[in-house]
Amino acid sequence: MVTGSIKKGEKAYETAVREIKEETGLAPINFWVVPYMNSFYSHEDDLACMVPVFAAEVKNVGVVKISKEHSEYSWFKKEEAKKLLAWEGQRRSVDIIYEYFTNEKSFLEFVKIH
Repeated sequence: MVTGSIKKGEKAYETAVREIKEETGLAPINFWVVPYMNSFYSHEDDLACMVPVFAAEVKNVGVVKISKEHSEYSWFKKEEAKKLLAWEGQRRSVDIIYEYFTNEKSFLEFVKIH
């Protein structure tokens, strides 16, 4: 799961694509808006935050070049990945994305934007 902060003048999906490239060296060949928003409360800033979720398809996954802000990366099966995520919203995001790409009769509609 790749995360990052939106720069001034940048759209959320542009941030996600940029962060994927910066943190992994991979470039999405397909990119979707997931019909789900993560939410959390920041007690330090007294803000309720809504975070959009995206899904990306990349090529050449054997050529991952992680950024200096990370020391390693791994690929996980769905249930293994969910165990490593801190927030329920992140785990739910994994379930939604998995269902969409594995279930031909998914009731969800992803919006392809790239």
